[in-house]
Formats: sequence, structure tokens, C-alpha cells
Amino acid sequence: MKRCAEYQAWDYPYNCVLLTTGSMNPIHRSHINNLELVKKYLEQSSPQWNVLAGYLSPTHDTYVRGKLDKATIPGRDRCDLCELAIEEHERQTKTLHWLSVSRAEAEYYGGFIDFGPTTKALRQYLNSILLVSQRSLKNPSIMENYTIVWLDTNASDPESSFRTKLGKAQIFTDVNDCIKFIKSHSNKSTYLIVSGSLAKLVVPEVYDCSNLLGIFLFCGSVSTYAEWAMDYCDKLMIFDHGDDLLVRLWRDLESNLREQATLHLRYAEEYKQRALQYKQRPCG
Repeated sequence: MKRCAEYQAWDYPYNCVLLTTGSMNPIHRSHINNLELVKKYLEQSSPQWNVLAGYLSPTHDTYVRGKLDKATIPGRDRCDLCELAIEEHERQTKTLHWLSVSRAEAEYYGGFIDFGPTTKALRQYLNSILLVSQRSLKNPSIMENYTIVWLDTNASDPESSFRTKLGKAQIFTDVNDCIKFIKSHSNKSTYLIVSGSLAKLVVPEVYDCSNLLGIFLFCGSVSTYAEWAMDYCDKLMIFDHGDDLLVRLWRDLESNLREQATLHLRYAEEYKQRALQYKQRPCG
């Protein structure tokens, strides 16, 4: 998101992220230099591309071990080496930070995943995180099952800085309308943000809704609601600062989206194995 802001490129049609995979056992300068060369080429081409980020994604140990056997460096260590190599590259070249390490492929519990599913999972993850802040490189469908609901008597105030930071959300000033919305959208995984003044009216009514993943109570004094909130502690958290609330909300969304990405990778591997079974069967 920071790179999008730097480029002022939220709606620019030629945004991209670079991804390179491989053993990286260990990483060497050409891995990073190749990404720099591709970035330079794309940013000088026509149409001009905005390269927002680049990822080094060391592959899984099972793949590397098949090639290098005992010379295999554990995946977690190869990821650590990649991070150190990026830091050294940035110090030596004085370039802005645009490279990162993706550990998902190396640390995936299901074993080796091919390049196609890896690319798809990263694309879904990045688009989803951007969409959370009402920004996207491409409109993905992965966020369609999530809804953020904000209930506050002042929620409709267009000058609210919290509303600006929150971005896309279902906004309510009436308790009954909010309750009705949450209960009538049982297929939507929902996060509820509620002001302290309305919390005791709405929380008991929606707490048991299976689609309600979390309740974020925003108030001026945590201690005022701490004892009452104990009855709802499985889902409810209290915040007295808007930025702290938003950080936790984004992290919870990120965690759920990561779980979805992992699930997609697992399904992809299962279907890959099915395809291999049919491919190996003799015809006739």
C-alpha cells in the first residue's frame, strides 16, 4: 500500500509485483540483480509499468532435497539468508526498499507447490490486503465474503477521520438496523466496530451469530467496559485509540486471508495429484 501511495497509482492499470522462485540454496547476487533488471526494463517500457514490489520465494525442502540431497539448506534458513541478502543489497546500492521474502512456499506444510499455484496465492493475498483499505490492483472476489460493520451515532459524519481511515464499511447509526443487517447476512463473515455508548445494546443481540468473527469496542476509557466485556471475551476487544483498533482489525483480516490462501494451495495440490493419477493410467 505504501508503494501505491508513493506512485499515486491506486487506479493505474499497469501496476505489477515481481516474483521469483527457485532453490536459492543459497541465494546469490544474480537472483536480486535479475529482479532489478526486470524492474528497470518494465519501468522504461511502453506502456510504463509501476513495479510496486518484488518477492524472493525459496521453494520447499522436498524439491531442493531431490536435487541437492544432503547439501540442502533448510527452507527457514534459506529465507533468512534471502532477507540478509536484500539488506546488504540495499546498503550497497542505496536503493529504496521494494524487495521482500515470501516464506509461504518454503514453509508450506503440504510439501512442494509448483509456480502456478504459488503465484495465484500471492496475487490473491496482495489484492485482498489492498482491498481491505479500499484499494486494489484488481478487483478480486476473495473479499466478497467479508463485511466490516461500524455502529456509532456519529458514524455518518463525513468529517470523521476514523471513517476516512476505515474505508469501505457498512455504516449504521441505529442499533436495530445494525442488528437486522448482521442477522440477515449470515453468509457474510462480519467484523463489528461499535462505540461504547451503543455496545451494551447491540452486543448481546448479535454475539451468538456464527458469522460474527470479532467485535471491536471503541471507547474513551477501557476500564469503564472491562468488567462487562468479560461475558463476551471470546469475540470482543476494547480499544481507546482508533489506530490501535484498525491495526488489530487489519491483522485479523490478514490472518483469515492467509488461511484462505493456504487452503487454496492445498486444494491445488490435491487436484494436481488427481490429474497425475489419470495421466498415468493407460488408455483403452
